[in-house]
Amino acid sequence: MIGPSKNRYRIFFFLLLGIGIAFGYLLYHARIPFIIERAALWVPRFDYSTPEDVKQIVKNAANAGFTDVFFQVRGNGTVFYPSDLEPWAHDLHGGELEKLGENPGWNPLQLAVEQANYHNINLHAYINVLPGWKGRSNPPSGRHQPWADHPDWFMIDAQGNTMQPTSGWYTFLNPAHPDVIRHLSGLIREMMHYSVAGIHLDYIRYPYDYVSVAHEIYPQIPTKDLSRYADFSYDPYTEAQMIKHVGLDRSKEARVEVKKAIIENLVAELSHSMKKIDSKAILSASVLGNPIDGRWHAGQVASDWVNRGTLDWAVQMNYGQDTFSLHGKRFGRSLSKKQKKNHWLIGISATHSMEKIQSQFKSIAEHRCKGVAFFSYGLLFKEHAFTKKSLLIKNLLEVHVVKKPQTD
Repeated sequence: MIGPSKNRYRIFFFLLLGIGIAFGYLLYHARIPFIIERAALWVPRFDYSTPEDVKQIVKNAANAGFTDVFFQVRGNGTVFYPSDLEPWAHDLHGGELEKLGENPGWNPLQLAVEQANYHNINLHAYINVLPGWKGRSNPPSGRHQPWADHPDWFMIDAQGNTMQPTSGWYTFLNPAHPDVIRHLSGLIREMMHYSVAGIHLDYIRYPYDYVSVAHEIYPQIPTKDLSRYADFSYDPYTEAQMIKHVGLDRSKEARVEVKKAIIENLVAELSHSMKKIDSKAILSASVLGNPIDGRWHAGQVASDWVNRGTLDWAVQMNYGQDTFSLHGKRFGRSLSKKQKKNHWLIGISATHSMEKIQSQFKSIAEHRCKGVAFFSYGLLFKEHAFTKKSLLIKNLLEVHVVKKPQTD
């Protein structure tokens, strides 16, 4: 029979042993850097205007250690490749409106794909999905520009007005309109003729934030009443979806659910158009950092898209200084462990200080997320030269990103 004192010694021994094993485990893992499997860089259309720009951008992205580039080729009803559906962007002609649709003599998307292949980096065609025009000057008609040639394709506010572009903000296409869905699906099919790794969607949501600029269009309307001019969309196609999904219920909650269903359907349609051409292509989407805002105001529930298999990567625009951890936790709650690993990228804004960028990057491990994206190229490189911020990110990626094997 073992006495009480010996039992105590035995318990104490195993307790110390357990503490030692746990400490060793933690020490071992503290020495192993967390792993990032996908590191993407957004390249907005404003960051290039010449072939040399594109070459330098892709080269720098590869040299910095990024695995993927979101290269923008559609802004607001204009494109950066030869298209049968929308005109060449006048951005490639110094912004001269009369040159909208004029061939610049080179193909940014094709060149970007070629450079990406050369530098062994994945190139995704990045598009603003619903924006159809920006600015108070209208585009020339007869050139396949949606705002000029198809004004009936655009959202209608609660007062019955077609959504108007402002000097600094877009007018949005109506995602419930069948012709809009067909048009956008056609653009996806065009881009898939190039050897892209996938398609990256941005602005695939309702423009709830239009209320902050609506006074430019309606200066006579009191601020307290502007929300009626920024509530979209009240049109026959949206009404048909209301009847289909919620019957005669016109409550705020009902409209939230229908907007969610309309955007979800659009994502599914675009995914189908892409996967039909290349089943291995990746459909990714920039989504709001705060998933509560996404659901209640923008019709955007990325976790549902992932669950349904229509979205491969949800790229969370988690740009807040002080809300980064909170929004990361909220977003992560909607995903399974496997989805966090394979379908989630946390977006970090390069507007932050170097200290904040580094701390946010390292905190990604807490969310069990294996992907990161940085916004954006122009904030990290100055005249295509590395800056302190881009060098910092390069160092972080060298330590934490799984190296892609070189191909012959």
